[in-house]
Parts: sequence; C-alpha cells; structure tokens
Amino acid sequence: MQEKDKKKVLIEEIIQTLGALKDAMDSFDLDGADEAMKKIESYAFPDGYQEKLENLSAYVADVAMEDVMKLSEELIAELKNEA
Repeated sequence: MQEKDKKKVLIEEIIQTLGALKDAMDSFDLDGADEAMKKIESYAFPDGYQEKLENLSAYVADVAMEDVMKLSEELIAELKNEA
C-alpha cells in the first residue's frame, strides 16, 4: 500500500490496535493478529516508524510471539510520547 493511500488516524487508535495485536498474540489468536496487522499496515504513521513496522509485520508472519510483544510495547510507548 502506498504511503499516500494510508489512513490518517488518531495516535490513540494506532495504540489501541497495537494493543489488540499484543492481546491476540498473547492468546494465540493468529487470525486476530493477522487482522490487527492488516489494520496497522493501513494506518499512516508519523515519520521514522517504517523500519519498525516492517519488522513487526515480519514477526507476525513468522509467529515470533516474544518479538511481536516486545516491539508492540516499544511502539506503544513511543507513540504515547508523540500523542
């Protein structure tokens, strides 16, 4: 998806979706994790997040649960500082 086609949403919505991704991974809900990741990939993030988002997508695809949890928490903390 092109950057210009991504949805501009409130940082709070991004944080909520990252939380849903974490919850889905924590409960081994892989469909829920995929759904949350699709939403995350459709959002327009502030500058500087592209590499982390690519890593997060790869971790979800590999079902690397610990990595998804750690990076989700990191992103949530960083986004809260931007809000």
